[in-house]
Parts: sequence; structure tokens; C-alpha cells
Amino acid sequence: MTEGKYENVYVTERVLSTGIQFKQVREYGGGYVKPVDEYDMIYKTKWHRTFPEAKARAEEMRVKKIASLKKQITKLERMTFTDPAEKGTEQ
Repeated sequence: MTEGKYENVYVTERVLSTGIQFKQVREYGGGYVKPVDEYDMIYKTKWHRTFPEAKARAEEMRVKKIASLKKQITKLERMTFTDPAEKGTEQ
């Protein structure tokens, strides 16, 4: 991508909530791009030149999120609650 030139890219920044987005951007160096008519910059790991690249990244993020949620569910299933008022008293 030539710095200052507009180009169309696929954005995976919020892919798990909004899906893959197609945006026209301008490169600003350091791996950052800025979408036309938006204020936020997007870092290089969150935008892709081709749909297959964006889809692969989205799938990777989806799999990681599912694994994280499974771990969280397991932790919640194992959780037990005790009466804090009885803590430190011997029976």
C-alpha cells in the first residue's frame, strides 16, 4: 500500500460483534491505516488486503474466544459458595 493513497481493505477489528467489514482506508505508516470519514486508526493485525486473509484471522479469533468461554464455564461450574460468617469458626 502506498502511503497517502486510498485502498480498500477488510477489517477484523470487531469481527466477533460486527463481522468482517470492507472499508476504504489511507495508510499512515507504522502499520496503521485510517478509514475514510472515521477518526480511529486501525493497526496492521486488524486489517487485511484480501478476504481469505481476513476470514482466516476471524476464524482464529472465533476459535480462541470459544476456548476462553469454555474455560470460563468450567470455572463457574466448579465454583462453590460458603457462608463468610462461619469462616474461622471451628465446629
